[in-house]
Amino acid sequence: MLEEKIAVVTGASRGIGRAIAKELALKGAFVIVNYNGSKQAADETVNEITQAGGKAVGVQCNVADAAECEAFINNIISVTTLLMCINYIKELMLKSDWTALLDLVPVIVPILIIYFIGVCVIQMILMILFYKK
Repeated sequence: MLEEKIAVVTGASRGIGRAIAKELALKGAFVIVNYNGSKQAADETVNEITQAGGKAVGVQCNVADAAECEAFINNIISVTTLLMCINYIKELMLKSDWTALLDLVPVIVPILIIYFIGVCVIQMILMILFYKK
């Protein structure tokens, strides 16, 4: 139901947030387990989700800090854009539509260069976990 969707759950390291994160993952969403202080609790939530067959990653962000939130959301948007490009390329390759794929090279190559050179650690972690089968 939520396959290929990204769910950001604040306070997902415990309590109601954890329950929501686990339910969203069960429905197929890739869950970003947001936490502020307890990496260990967030890691436990991520482990519970992945052991149940879901996809999740823990990301620290103090949602009371506007600058942290802005950087956090910008990273998510960047990752989402990159994943959409990768997904589109994958679909073209599965359809063996190489002509359409080759037409995209001038557009995709600069995007990939920018992302792979300037990408931060969280972006790489999300990409790897999202496509880990």
